[in-house]
Amino acid sequence: MKALATIGQNDPSILYEDRPTVKAVIKKDGKILIINDGLLPGGGIDPGESNEEALIRELQEEIGATIKKLEKIGVVVQYRNLINRRYIVDGYVAELE
Repeated sequence: MKALATIGQNDPSILYEDRPTVKAVIKKDGKILIINDGLLPGGGIDPGESNEEALIRELQEEIGATIKKLEKIGVVVQYRNLINRRYIVDGYVAELE
């Protein structure tokens, strides 16, 4: 998947715990859905889940939506040095049913 951005800085002295996540851009009528204080819908990938399964579950949990179509758009890596965590965020455009 194409690298879109890196947020924060990699500190070589930190042993990061990776947290794979998925987020979706949902467009309708020329608008983008934003939730939770300005964030895109989505969340963590549970063990054994594919990216697509996680996104389907997260969108159902967060906004009660069912996905009709997904398109991968890229990856954002976010370093959270204070909590020793590196989020690998796979981004998608989602079309809802």
